[in-house]
Amino acid sequence: MKSNLSFFVFLVLLFAGNMSSVFAQLPRRYDYDEAGNRVLRVVIEMSPKSGKQATDTLAHPASYEEQVGTVKFTVFPNPTSGIVTLQMQEDTALPAGNIMVCNMTGQVLLQQSLTEARTTLDLAHLPPGTYLLKLFINNTSEVWKIIKN
Repeated sequence: MKSNLSFFVFLVLLFAGNMSSVFAQLPRRYDYDEAGNRVLRVVIEMSPKSGKQATDTLAHPASYEEQVGTVKFTVFPNPTSGIVTLQMQEDTALPAGNIMVCNMTGQVLLQQSLTEARTTLDLAHLPPGTYLLKLFINNTSEVWKIIKN
């Protein structure tokens, strides 16, 4: 009796674990180029009536474009050999913010205030690898993965 109950609990947990991973993957699909840059985002609507998919293809695969709070930013080039540019959307008031570059373990390697609509970061002194560019504006943040060659 005890072994039957244990087996039943095991099956329920196995089924629940598999189903949660299936449902977690349903809403979006991302495609990446060889350097790890996101170049395509497909959002799948869950409405049974629609059956549509919305596709968002980046205009410049060597850049990221994301919205932080109410401000849209573009980060380019990615991958980079040293200089990374953070460009704020035109006709937007410059918000107060901070920029951090961290390694993959979370160690802060570079930190500065957001003072201009177009900010350049010099990563030439860092060894080749993957870094995280974090932008903080008020209580909102966004993180970009930066590849340095």
